[in-house]
Amino acid sequence: SHIGLVNRPPFMMMPGVGFDAHVAKKVAPALKRCIGMGAYTWTTLVELLRYAPRRYEVTLEGSISAASVVIGIGCFYGG
Repeated sequence: SHIGLVNRPPFMMMPGVGFDAHVAKKVAPALKRCIGMGAYTWTTLVELLRYAPRRYEVTLEGSISAASVVIGIGCFYGG
């Protein structure tokens, strides 16, 4: 198992910014307990109407502009 670092405390799976991170933050714990992973689908549909896109500058070996970024050290994303 590896530990990643991206300008914050260490992580074990994947940090992200953009729409997917927004949805993950907005999922209600009670809804997740009630309907499980379906809570992410529901929250995604609701937040599509509310989300205001932002741009992020990503620098690795050069710089690019991005609307969403997920950095992963795991082999599974979104289940």
